Amino acid sequence: MLQPGDTAPDFVLDGSQGSITLSKVLAEGPAVVMFYPFSFTSVCQGEVCELQENVSVFDSARTKVMAIACDSSDVVKQFAAEQNISFPILSDFWPHGDVSKAYGTFNDASGSAFRSTFVIGADGFIVAAFGTDPPWTPRPFSKYTEALALLS
Repeated sequence: MLQPGDTAPDFVLDGSQGSITLSKVLAEGPAVVMFYPFSFTSVCQGEVCELQENVSVFDSARTKVMAIACDSSDVVKQFAAEQNISFPILSDFWPHGDVSKAYGTFNDASGSAFRSTFVIGADGFIVAAFGTDPPWTPRPFSKYTEALALLS
């Protein structure tokens, strides 16, 4: 898994809000890139919905949040619509898991991303990186607020 100080690999992915390019997002300010294993599973749904419930925290930090799963584009679009998610949910489906692999967070055994988060400064460098162990454990929201504080 990439660590603080590493350069965040750029990507272009399709998803719930069309095509998103990380470098274009970073041109406007910092970003949080949250990888999760599968849409429509209880822990993943809970985590994504918790981010939505707290989207004002990211807005206050002038930080864009986006979530990435190895699900198809149609699945992430449906998931975002059903859960009323206002931030982009992106598909790392094809080539399968390439972005997850670039961030060192692809789980070969399950064919999905590990539960991991990267806070990226506008300069493209990773400021914070965290995940959970065991992988079915949700990330506490406090990890996000601690990471956002490092952007100041």
